[in-house]
Amino acid sequence: MKNLFVSYEIAKQLKEKGFKCTCFGGYYLFENKPDLCIYQDENEFSDSKEIIVLAPLYQQVIDWFRDEHKIEISLPIRKEKDKGIFWGGWIKKFEHDFGTSYGSNYTSYYEALNKSIEQALKLI
Repeated sequence: MKNLFVSYEIAKQLKEKGFKCTCFGGYYLFENKPDLCIYQDENEFSDSKEIIVLAPLYQQVIDWFRDEHKIEISLPIRKEKDKGIFWGGWIKKFEHDFGTSYGSNYTSYYEALNKSIEQALKLI
């Protein structure tokens, strides 16, 4: 289930860019390192688990870019004969005529998604 949430690094950048949505998780410090805590109710956190940054779902972030910043993120998939399946990244800011494509050789969906979000953050 942890794969549904953005990384701590991306969560920090989102907070700096004004992301403020209700989230099912958050990062708190555990042994001086950020750790993800998933919860169903805000009251589940004890005083010892003070959230340092919210942890949104990937889909929340994609929706936020689209709704708040008019940025579309998509991950086209392609298969190369004898090489496997690859994901690319495509970002389009709706005030522009064309989107920007980059990185078409990611073998992991989440790697391509993280790179897409990082690129989209640069546009706002």
